Amino acid sequence: MPGLLAAHVIATIQVYVSNRGLYQTLTALAGAGYLVVPNERVMPRLLEPGAALAGALFFTLSLGAGLTVLSFAAAWIWDRLLLRKKMLLIPFALLWGILIALPNIREFSPFVSLYLLLIPPLIFLITAKALPPRTGKRLVLTEMAQVIPLVLIAALWGAFMNEWIFLNVRDTLLLSNPAGIRVNDFYYTHTLYPAEVFKTLQQKTLKTCRITGIPDAALAASLEKTLARFDYLAVDVPARADLAVRERDGTLFFEHEGAVLVKSTPGDFLARPAETLREFSRQGDGNLFFRRITFFSLAAGLPVALYIIIYGLCRFALSFFMNAGKASLAASVACLAAGTVLVVPFYIQGDVVSPDRVAMAMESPDWRERVAALRTIDRAGMEIGNYPSYRKMPAGTHVAERYWIAFVLGKSQRPETYPDIVTLLDDPHPNVVCKAIEALGKRGDSRAIEVLKGRIRTSDHWYVQWYAYRALRSLGWKQTKST
Repeated sequence: MPGLLAAHVIATIQVYVSNRGLYQTLTALAGAGYLVVPNERVMPRLLEPGAALAGALFFTLSLGAGLTVLSFAAAWIWDRLLLRKKMLLIPFALLWGILIALPNIREFSPFVSLYLLLIPPLIFLITAKALPPRTGKRLVLTEMAQVIPLVLIAALWGAFMNEWIFLNVRDTLLLSNPAGIRVNDFYYTHTLYPAEVFKTLQQKTLKTCRITGIPDAALAASLEKTLARFDYLAVDVPARADLAVRERDGTLFFEHEGAVLVKSTPGDFLARPAETLREFSRQGDGNLFFRRITFFSLAAGLPVALYIIIYGLCRFALSFFMNAGKASLAASVACLAAGTVLVVPFYIQGDVVSPDRVAMAMESPDWRERVAALRTIDRAGMEIGNYPSYRKMPAGTHVAERYWIAFVLGKSQRPETYPDIVTLLDDPHPNVVCKAIEALGKRGDSRAIEVLKGRIRTSDHWYVQWYAYRALRSLGWKQTKST
């Protein structure tokens, strides 16, 4: 589709520019002696066009899909309901202008503006030209019949939505077969590249800072130490500083890209640094609208776009055997049937088993029942160490099972289960490794600090490093230049 193609071109350039900026930041931090994430093994990929091309798919399938669907709907409404009256294009133009203005209220957002300037008019014009002539009520009824299945599928999935549905989809649809595992792995390999594009400073793993113009050496040292607690790490490269702190007449000025965003006194900041840095991040956040429209597009635009594509393929195939009207209705019925069938396995699958059946389910030959037992252990707050059969699970062939055993081991209170988590750090699948790393962070065992630092330095997977860094911080470890 032209809208998705245009979005992908823009997103590829946007992610590439972001990757280069991150590379420069990490180079400065590594040069200052800090432990960096991603590490030096992954950093060169930030400069590869392929990484940007793959990472851009996130924005293509979210914002690109959302703007495409929205523009298609606008053209359909103007053509079918407003009878192509040119005067009635004015409200659409006003809405388009507002949409372009919103992300630029605080500061100019060139890439977001490009998405909004190019995709809506492109899709509107193509759709308006491609729509068949209006021939009466029969055509309208046929078109409504095409939309009804989409509404019914959305209602069906929405009615059964719960906290387990996404885990069920992942475990049942993705991690249970080679093709699904490849899709899952692609996501976890490339998703952090686009995420860096619109994260707030507070959400970023590592930030840079410079402390200048503070004659009191003790105060400067206290500020540097305090900022490091929140991963604002001091560097000597002015151009790469996310935060610059300077003092004048007893007031601290917190600056980003030359603009003062927050003011405080040394006493107030050192007493409540989290509040000051949270406000600093909020004031410097120029991507709020971008994030909101992207996530809305991911939740609504992508499913609708997928429905349209699948419907179009079905209609094309059926058109060889029946006339256009019947092919449209048959394609709608086929899409509704497929949407209904796909939802069934995720809800009839048992999420949990009763607590009195956990021991038996742990020994079951069906991996799904073993996973259900692990979920019961998690929900009921049971101790996995009470079920010795769990020791066979880290060697299992199913990724979902190994993932869940790592999950519940993180809540175990028994020292003898610690080596089992460490064993899972060598699992061949990154989802399992990440969950094992998270488990080490939850257990609070300081022995894990050196293990996790080693994983950050040697891993070639950004997601694994990211989880390891979060686990380190939860264990109380802090960055120093001698790290």
